[in-house]
Amino acid sequence: MNVVIHRLLSLTASLLVGLTMLLAAPRPAGAAVPNVWAFAYNDNPTPPPASVMNPAYQWGSFKTTCPGSMATITQVAVGKYVVTFPCSASSNGIVHVTAVNNNARYCEIEGWADAGAAKVVTVLCFKGPAADNSMFTVTYTTSSGAPAGGAHAYVFSSPTGVVIAGYNSAGPANSVTHVATGRWDVKLPLLSTGTYDGDLQATAVHPNDAPRRCKIDNWINVIPDYRVQISCTDPNGVLVDTWFTMSYHFKRSVAGTAPGSLAYMTNLPGAPPGSDYNPVAPPNAFTSTPPGRYTTVFPGVGTGATHMQVTALGGPFGYYCQLERVWTIAGGTVTGSLICFNNVGVTTDNLLFATYTSHL
Repeated sequence: MNVVIHRLLSLTASLLVGLTMLLAAPRPAGAAVPNVWAFAYNDNPTPPPASVMNPAYQWGSFKTTCPGSMATITQVAVGKYVVTFPCSASSNGIVHVTAVNNNARYCEIEGWADAGAAKVVTVLCFKGPAADNSMFTVTYTTSSGAPAGGAHAYVFSSPTGVVIAGYNSAGPANSVTHVATGRWDVKLPLLSTGTYDGDLQATAVHPNDAPRRCKIDNWINVIPDYRVQISCTDPNGVLVDTWFTMSYHFKRSVAGTAPGSLAYMTNLPGAPPGSDYNPVAPPNAFTSTPPGRYTTVFPGVGTGATHMQVTALGGPFGYYCQLERVWTIAGGTVTGSLICFNNVGVTTDNLLFATYTSHL
C-alpha cells in the first residue's frame, strides 16, 4: 500500500520537522550482534594519563574477551582525548560521542583505529570554535549478520557520501547521497516498520580537528526503507562538508546489543509509540523546562553499567543537544538531564533523540 502521511510539526516558529509514515516490511532473524562493542564515560575534563574511566559507566565485549580489563583515557591536548577500549580491535565499526556539560560544549571524533588488540578512539571537544575540555560519553560498535530481534544499522560516511563503514541488520547495503554542502541523505534499506519506530544518533568526524557538529534533520519512511537526512555545520551554523557517523536502532541499544535494560525516546510531539521504548517498565516520561532543558525518565532499567547518547533533531542548522550532567539512577529509574543550544551557545528549545542502555 502506497499511502503516505506527511506530518509537519513545529516546536518553535523556526523548528520544523517532517515525518512520513507507511506500512511495514518484515525483518529477518539471525545470529546475535554486535561482534564488538564498548561504551564509556569521561567524568573528568582533565584526566591524568591512562586514567581508568568510571567503572559504573563502562562496559563492552572486552569484559568477556579480556575479563578484568578496563577502558582508559589520556588527555593529549586541550579538548583532545584518547580513549582506549581493550581487546576491541576490529573493522567496519563506528563511534558516537555526546558532550556532558551544563555549558555550551560539543564533541566530535577525530578518528578511531586499532592499536594491537585495543581500539583507540580520539575525541575532540569544543566551545564555539576553540578546543575546550569537557566530560563526554563515547561508544564504539561493529556488527555483521542479522540480530535475533529488533534492528540496527549504521554508516560512517565521507564528505562526498562514500560509505567507509556500514551495517544493516536487514541485509542490504546502506547508501549515502551528498545532496548539498553539509547535507546528506542516508538510505537504510528494508528497515521500515511502517511508522516512526526506533532511535537515531549522529556524530561529526573530522581527522584534521576542525570543529564540526552534525544532527538529524529529518526521518522519512519510504517503504520498505528509511531515509535519514543529515546536516553538519561549522561552529557558526554554516553548512560544511565533513565525515560523520549515523546509526539507527530499534528494540536494541545504540551499540546494537540485544534487548534488555535499555530505553529511548524523542520529544517530537505526536511521535508514534515505537519511538518511545522501554521493554522493562514502560512508559517513559519526558518533561521540558524552557528554554532548552529537558528531563527523560526511564523506569526500571537502571541496573549494571550504563550509558547515554543524545542527538539534536530538526531545528535551524547548527543547533545541538547534549547531556547537561550525568544521568542518575534511583530505585531502578534512570533520570537524564538534557540541554540544547543555538549556534552562539544560548540554551534554546529543540527536538532531540535520547537513548539509554545498561550492559545487562
